[in-house]
Amino acid sequence: MTPKNYLLFALFLLLSAAGHAQLKIGAAPERIHPNSVLELESTDKALVLTRVTDAQMQAMQPLQGALVYNTDCKCLYYFDANQWKSVAQSTGNYQDISFVDNGNGTFTAFYGANQSYTSPILYGP
Repeated sequence: MTPKNYLLFALFLLLSAAGHAQLKIGAAPERIHPNSVLELESTDKALVLTRVTDAQMQAMQPLQGALVYNTDCKCLYYFDANQWKSVAQSTGNYQDISFVDNGNGTFTAFYGANQSYTSPILYGP
């Protein structure tokens, strides 16, 4: 095999491995859900999103689905391909959102004081 062929073969291996990559950070990294690209697991640490001011957020043009925490508004925002939208506004313009695990495979999301929604848990421990 020529050096050029070795290089092409190595490049093929790297690209094929990258196409199926998964990453789990935290407890039991050998157990990652097959449909996860990235999985975080911890009982004493939290995911911290990018924290930006309103001016910094408005200056960005990220990919659709991007998430940031706006420190001026003290709210989570997502980018919908055209503009930044507050998660609170997208759920009926309520400021408080909380989740309760019902202990039976479902959780209930409470939006403000007068609206709730119950849904099955999509992936649990």
